[in-house]
Amino acid sequence: MRLGNQLQKLREEQKMSEEEKEDDDELFHPGFYIGIGIMFLGTLLSLIIGNLTITMVSNIAGMLIACFYKGILKLLKDVKKDFYEQG
Repeated sequence: MRLGNQLQKLREEQKMSEEEKEDDDELFHPGFYIGIGIMFLGTLLSLIIGNLTITMVSNIAGMLIACFYKGILKLLKDVKKDFYEQG
């Protein structure tokens, strides 16, 4: 009975470490840096130009890219694939 409990605990720890690893991978994908760069660039441009609309749009776009990079990339690949199939 003790061996079964120990195996169960090890499996739970392994699942937790895999989830933590996936969370760490989310911070290191290129979309995170692209999104942060777009947000920074938009803020810098709005300070130079003096238009806050640029900041708002770039911050929203950068945040969406940083959060949903993999989904956006998959969507763009599907659109490209469909475009080549039609043409």
